Amino acid sequence: MARRRPRGRLLDAAERALTDAGAEAVAVEALAANEAARRLYRRRGYETRRVEMERPLANDTDTSDG
Repeated sequence: MARRRPRGRLLDAAERALTDAGAEAVAVEALAANEAARRLYRRRGYETRRVEMERPLANDTDTSDG
């Protein structure tokens, strides 16, 4: 097996444990700005299935102004 970085080894172990437990698929999450994690997952064969978008809402109860 090729030498893997710690996160790759952790992912290997998790995938093995899930396979041993009978899981048929595994899903992972990464923040949109975390390109390194997204690249790791793509290299490992993960594909985008969902895209989540959000935006902050104004809050009339915000008391941050004192």
